[in-house]
Amino acid sequence: MSEPAFRFHPPRRTEMWRDLALTMSQAAALTGVSERQIQHWMDRGYISPTSEGTRKINGDGLEEVVLIRQARIAGVPLRQAVRLAREYLRSAPPTDLDQRLPSLTLREIDKHLSGVKSGIEKVQELLHDAGDRSLTPAKKALPVGRGDRV
Repeated sequence: MSEPAFRFHPPRRTEMWRDLALTMSQAAALTGVSERQIQHWMDRGYISPTSEGTRKINGDGLEEVVLIRQARIAGVPLRQAVRLAREYLRSAPPTDLDQRLPSLTLREIDKHLSGVKSGIEKVQELLHDAGDRSLTPAKKALPVGRGDRV
């Protein structure tokens, strides 16, 4: 008995990352930064809480915590570490499909690719037809001389 046809749809990671709502203890466990330090950074406005609560951190905030920690370990003063982390996040290239193509669904991409494929097939047919014509020797008219009668 065969399995029914089923296709996964990739999760929308970007939306999930932004909707994530971690407690400070969860964020601390993931990043290696103490809860107290995270709370201090939130109180000073270095890390923005999620809309789910004043003491919750989403994926973007988690990235800020990790980057600030990296800079602090390297000896960068806190305010400069925060500025550098924010600049890095603004300039960092997107890392997944959701971020590169947020407005396109897989169906739209598939439809677009089908159109491109159809166009390529038409060009290939034209090239094939042109190639067939160039391989067929053209009938040349023989030159007519003065003494030749046609």
